[in-house]
Amino acid sequence: MTSINSTSHTYAAMQFTNSNARKESIGGVPTNNLPDVKTGIAISDGMAIDLSQYELQAALNFLKDKLSELPPPMSVEEYSSRLAHQGEVRQTAVIKEGGAIVGTVSEKGMTFLNNSIGNAVVGAGNDLNAIQSALRERFGGSVVVEKFSSGAEPTYAEVHESVYGGSYSSLVAKQTEEYRLYQGSSLIGRRVDISV
Repeated sequence: MTSINSTSHTYAAMQFTNSNARKESIGGVPTNNLPDVKTGIAISDGMAIDLSQYELQAALNFLKDKLSELPPPMSVEEYSSRLAHQGEVRQTAVIKEGGAIVGTVSEKGMTFLNNSIGNAVVGAGNDLNAIQSALRERFGGSVVVEKFSSGAEPTYAEVHESVYGGSYSSLVAKQTEEYRLYQGSSLIGRRVDISV
């Protein structure tokens, strides 16, 4: 177990061994003055080690640089818009097992598949003929691919409502609110001061 207190530059370390072999260091920090332990020690028995001589600031600067390269988080409005747009995407085929929809293939080549169906079509991509062949080989006639003619394709929202019940617009509203709460409670988009 490891903890770093960045204000006092101390490091509490516990070392667990399953043999007489001893690590010379953990993360570059020498362990020669840590006791041999066969089972573990309480954190209150840990030993403080002065880390001021180690290059912690270089590691923190690296993290700052990497964090600054990240794109800004998606706005709540953009997130909601993407979900709504996803619901409008036409589905060129649905995959049914026992009459229930267990998967779809969209006009944009995206798929939604339950696990057993997804595992059966790994490697088929979005090629409907390859998907049909893989399903026939694995499930025989118990799984059917229903293709739609142009203009008759259901939207993802319609398929989602058929599979899960409830309206897709309610789902978008719920997920948008959850995203808004997530953004408000997380460090996304906030300046974080990383220093030692």
